[in-house]
Amino acid sequence: RFLPHAMAITRRMSATPSFNILVTGTPGTGKSTICELIAQQSGLTYVHIGSVVKDQSFVHFNDELQCNELDEDGLLDYLEPFISQGGYIVEHHESDFFPMRWFSLVVVLRTDNTVLFHRLQPRGYPPAKIQENISSEIFQISLDEARASYPPEIVWELRNETLEHLHENVRRVVEWIQAHRPAGESGSVRLESTIHG
Repeated sequence: RFLPHAMAITRRMSATPSFNILVTGTPGTGKSTICELIAQQSGLTYVHIGSVVKDQSFVHFNDELQCNELDEDGLLDYLEPFISQGGYIVEHHESDFFPMRWFSLVVVLRTDNTVLFHRLQPRGYPPAKIQENISSEIFQISLDEARASYPPEIVWELRNETLEHLHENVRRVVEWIQAHRPAGESGSVRLESTIHG
């Protein structure tokens, strides 16, 4: 994942996959956990967009609206040299501002409202924020956003409420990765490098 002032990049010594995967969904649906497991099992590099935004200060204050706003153009310009290489699994709760060409698979995680509540409550979110996220899940905002932004055949809707769901979802995505790797890629040797931001 992206780390403060640096990004740890795991690269195969053989051919790098030309594809990237986006994992999206309402906060609390388990995006970080599934991305970490998929990255561990597949060798893809995990990009946590929230960490990138924080570490690289891609947020500015809108004086007119009196709120913080994401600098989408700055973020995309920063990510482009990395993502264009392929071999990344990207996590974010929004999906509509990324270039469609970046991703070959878009995974939307879904979770029961009661499960979601019990996941969000320990985070210390105020009640209004918890309710906002639950409402977003009820009205399937993340799913509709992904379906409106990417070809329907690459958008997967996956339930992610139990450990069984988690393991099955990881298995399905890792199988997809293995099926779409460049011919001849062994996937057994890794080369570590660091890119400074």
